[in-house]
Amino acid sequence: MIQHFIDAGPKLCLHQFDNEPSKRTVLCLHGFMDTGRSFEALSETSLSAHLNLVALDWRGHGQSQWVSPLGSYHLLDHAKDLNQVLNHFEKMASLPDIIIGHSMAVNIILTLFGAYRRPTIKLVFLDLLGPPAEAPAEQPERLEQLFKKSIRPKRFLTYASVNDAIEHMQSYHPHLSETGARRMLEPILVESEEDDKRLTLPFDPHLRGPTPIRYPEMYWQSLCQRIQNPVLVIRGEHGYVAEDIVKKRGAYFNNFSSVTLDGAGHHIHVTHPEAIASLIQNRMFPQGSGTNRKN
Repeated sequence: MIQHFIDAGPKLCLHQFDNEPSKRTVLCLHGFMDTGRSFEALSETSLSAHLNLVALDWRGHGQSQWVSPLGSYHLLDHAKDLNQVLNHFEKMASLPDIIIGHSMAVNIILTLFGAYRRPTIKLVFLDLLGPPAEAPAEQPERLEQLFKKSIRPKRFLTYASVNDAIEHMQSYHPHLSETGARRMLEPILVESEEDDKRLTLPFDPHLRGPTPIRYPEMYWQSLCQRIQNPVLVIRGEHGYVAEDIVKKRGAYFNNFSSVTLDGAGHHIHVTHPEAIASLIQNRMFPQGSGTNRKN
C-alpha cells in the first residue's frame, strides 16, 4: 500500500491501495474516529480489479496532522479539506469517478456537493444520509456545552493490548466482527505518550466533545435537492440510519437508489466488503458500460 501526503490545510494522508493510472479512481472517505485503513477490506475485493482505490485520513485522524488548539473539526472544515483534495485530483486530471463515504463522511460530502456541484462523480453513501436535524432554538445551549467541554479535552483511552482495544470497540458495535475490529484497529494503534507499555488511538483529543452545530431538516433537504450526482445509499439493517430517513431525504435527490444489507451493522464496508463491491459494480456501472478508464 502506497501512502503520501497532500497539502490541504492541515496535511492529509492519502492511502493508495493500487497505483495503476489506467484504472478509474475511487476515493474512499472514512467516518468519525476511524481511518482510511478501514477500506483495506474493500480494496481486496473484485472491485480493485477494475478500480484504483484511494483512501483519506481526515484532519485529526490517523496519519493526518492535528489542528492547533484553537482550530476546529467542524463539518465545514472537513468539507473545505475535501474540496482541496478534489482540486488536487483535478490538477492531475484524475478526478475520482466514484466517492464512497462512510458515516460522518456522508455528511461532509452532502455539505460540499450540495453547495459546489461536481455532477460527474458518482456518490456511494454507507449507512448514513446526513446527521439528525435540530431546531435553531436549541443551538445556543449546544454551543454552551461545546465551550465548556473544549477547555480541557480528554485524551483517548489506553489499552493493555490490541485484543483489549478490540473488545472495547465491539462492546459499542456488537455487529462488528472480531476480524473486522482487528482490521480497523491493529494497523493504527500507537504507544501512549503517558505509558509506552499501553496502546491508544492516533486521534486529536480535540475531536471529542459535542457536535458544535446542528441544522434544521430543511437545510439537509435543500442540499439533497441540489445534488445532481447519481447517489447510492447502502445501509445496514442494524446500522445508524433509519429507513424512514433514507426514504424522506432520498426523495429530494435527482438520481437516487438505496439498499439495505440484512444482518449488517454500521461498519458495513469492513464486515461486508464483497457485498458493497458487488452493489457498486452493478448499480454504478450498468452492464455493458465497463469499468476501465476511457482513452
